[in-house]
Amino acid sequence: MRSLDPEVITAVTKWNDHIHRQNIEVLTLRETHRQNRRDFERDQRNLDSNFQSRMQANDRAHQHNILERRAGIQEAERQHTARLLQAVPATLELVRRADERHHRAIKDIDLQYANRLFVNRCVAFGVVGLFCLVLLRLACLIMGW
Repeated sequence: MRSLDPEVITAVTKWNDHIHRQNIEVLTLRETHRQNRRDFERDQRNLDSNFQSRMQANDRAHQHNILERRAGIQEAERQHTARLLQAVPATLELVRRADERHHRAIKDIDLQYANRLFVNRCVAFGVVGLFCLVLLRLACLIMGW
């Protein structure tokens, strides 16, 4: 039985190495996606915690004002409401921006993953086709055609 042509072996080896590198990149993208998701969830918890802390601090200030100045209850209430109205939109804007960044990152990673998967499938079909051609050529040589 004849051995395969060294050029064919080299070409198949290069294809195999290319597929291996592509698979490593896909795994890296998946891990990056997981890390981004964990970071986003952590940021969401931090935002919720910060908002709760602000609310509690504002509530404590409000309680202190009521106990300290009975006559100024209405003014303290107005100030407290103004602080809440200022804090809520800023916090909601931070949450909205974080959510948009998260969705853009997921969309980008999903698109990259789909592209890599398509390329890997094309490469795999090319390698299989090349292998079939090599087998066909080998069969022709064996049969003397």
